[in-house]
Amino acid sequence: MCSEKMFGVMQKHNTHFLAFFKNPVFRELVDSESMGAVIMKRRIAWLLQHFVDDVSGDPEFREHVYKVLTKLLQDKDVAIRITSAQTLRFLVDTAAFDPKQFAPFLGSLTESLLRLISDLTTLEARHDVLGTIGVIAERLKAHVMPITPILTNFLPQVWSACAEEQNILRLVVLQTLVPTR
Repeated sequence: MCSEKMFGVMQKHNTHFLAFFKNPVFRELVDSESMGAVIMKRRIAWLLQHFVDDVSGDPEFREHVYKVLTKLLQDKDVAIRITSAQTLRFLVDTAAFDPKQFAPFLGSLTESLLRLISDLTTLEARHDVLGTIGVIAERLKAHVMPITPILTNFLPQVWSACAEEQNILRLVVLQTLVPTR
């Protein structure tokens, strides 16, 4: 709802989200370590989810978003990192996704996602982030090869760490591996 209102205001004033996104203040906020920035960073990641259609058609915009998400996925705050992982999933799972454009960010984003999984304690959050990795692997198809060794080393650790009642997480591990064959 908030994103719809913001989109309406931006249209009324003839402002494209890309111009807003490229604003130096916006980039400064992503780099900030202040307490108020934590809330804003999470909102930035969340807002990007709701402007995926704007991001989809513009390769330059996508590249900027990948850079921002790379930074946000390395943040200290877990909520920012989870929201960024969700946004990445939305962004990758679009018709306009280009594996070649995504390739320069693949290694750092994958490592950040795997680190996030290691830092998470709830089944739901781990499931969600593993789902993001699965979508990335599926959408990359043959371009997934650079991260296949990383995944095949990490995913057995996730499997072993699952308690008996966490078989649903084991299922997601298997689903993540299927597209990487």
